[in-house]
Formats: sequence, C-alpha cells, structure tokens
Amino acid sequence: MQLFSKIQEFFPRQEERFPTFAAVEIMTASGALITKATLRDISKTGGFIHLNQEQVLPEEFEMWIPKLGRTVKSSTKWRSMDEAGVRFEEEVDLEVFLVHRRNRAEKVAKYFVPLAAAA
Repeated sequence: MQLFSKIQEFFPRQEERFPTFAAVEIMTASGALITKATLRDISKTGGFIHLNQEQVLPEEFEMWIPKLGRTVKSSTKWRSMDEAGVRFEEEVDLEVFLVHRRNRAEKVAKYFVPLAAAA
C-alpha cells in the first residue's frame, strides 16, 4: 500500500476516477467485435479495463459502454497481461455512474443503524 501511495504522489491522477464493474465490448472502427472486457474504473478521459483473456488489444479501437448507451473512440495507454489503461478520445458524461454510486451508497446506509439508536 505504501508503494501505491508513493506512485500516486509522484504521478497524480489527472481526473478523478470512479470504481465500476461494467461490461464493455472492444470493437474495430468498422464495428467488428474484438473482445469483451470489464470496465473497472472510469474518468471523463479514460479508464481501467480487465480483459477476459490475453487478447491482442489494438492501439486504437471503439469501446461500446452499455451504461452510457454509446460507443467511445478509445486508445490503449498501457497494457499488462489481462489489464489495460485506456484513454477516451472525447470526454464522457459520468452522470450515470455517479447516480449509480449515490443510489448504492443510500441502499447500503439503510443496513447500518447508528450506535446511539441501537442502545
């Protein structure tokens, strides 16, 4: 954990990222499916994906993100085995992810009772 903190200290994120677990499809510019993946976090300008297998990932591709209801032109920023960092060539609106996060937090909060009320 200390190493990760040091890395973030020297290489801070340019955009705030939001955790997610969204299924996405990686496609060619003509719409041919290359592979399916899981989007693990997202920002306005990129994200982190987990690939289902060690699939060849082109330098540039289209990413279908069903939660957004659209395809986003993307490029590979870095790659390691079955994970990759991607950059979006245009900013995406994260409102759907933010709404989901707020709803999830409200749902989870209902399961917890303040200690004073429990006594």
